[in-house]
Amino acid sequence: MKHGGGYLNIFYILSIVALALLYKSPALADGVVIRAADKVVLEGISEHKQNYLLPATYRAGQGGTEKSELIFQFSAKIQALLPQLYLAYTQTSYWRFLDSEHSRPFRETNYNPEILYHLLPEKNPYGNWGSYIGFEHISNGRALPLSRSLNRAYIWPYWNSPLGEYSLKLWARIPESKKDTPRDTNGDDNPDIYRYIGYGEFYFYRQQHKARAFSGMLRGNPSTGKGAIQLDYSWPLSTDNVTKDTYFFARIFSGYGETLIDYNDHVTRFSIGLEFR
Repeated sequence: MKHGGGYLNIFYILSIVALALLYKSPALADGVVIRAADKVVLEGISEHKQNYLLPATYRAGQGGTEKSELIFQFSAKIQALLPQLYLAYTQTSYWRFLDSEHSRPFRETNYNPEILYHLLPEKNPYGNWGSYIGFEHISNGRALPLSRSLNRAYIWPYWNSPLGEYSLKLWARIPESKKDTPRDTNGDDNPDIYRYIGYGEFYFYRQQHKARAFSGMLRGNPSTGKGAIQLDYSWPLSTDNVTKDTYFFARIFSGYGETLIDYNDHVTRFSIGLEFR
């Protein structure tokens, strides 16, 4: 699956803001997985992964306009055919909006469609737990030699309580054929990506005082010693009806696989912005 980037991605910034204003929150814990399980944004559409806008970011080791990018993510899902079966889509873009010398390009956009089933047992003797089982495609829509993509099947079990949630997403990559030449459009664009992102991610979410929340992600490949850690902290913007589901948001990411284009580069980034729930 190949996609084009460009300034039309600005449309998704406005989409995130619109969804934030339209969304009505039920009385559920806002965990990494569970918060999206039943949150209806529009008729038939609900949240999937995080939705955020991060205009203030700093990438360590970069210079000039390259060290600061505006990052935004839009993610939603819709029920498909059967109860608990969903189609989902997530897009994450990195915009060098300060780089006027190069016409303010989008450095990277990752596109992530999925099909997933939410397994929720009727009798749950071990607490509030469940699992997602799914298949996803991730690509950056670039031409060779910058093209990156992968397909993988996953299982994503979770356990949650009113104040917290813990989950472990485990995946198996669908094999692709080996390229005959580096410029071959068929075959694997990034055969060694598993060395840097491993085979799974652990997520945690813990609600703090006054609706503040601390969450994070940890992944890695023990055989190579490579991976990543991500820590997030959020707190409410206000309690009025218009902005009660908008949060100040701070993130620290360090490791490999922040984006597909630099999956094999170690990135440390500090980001501040807004999260929409």
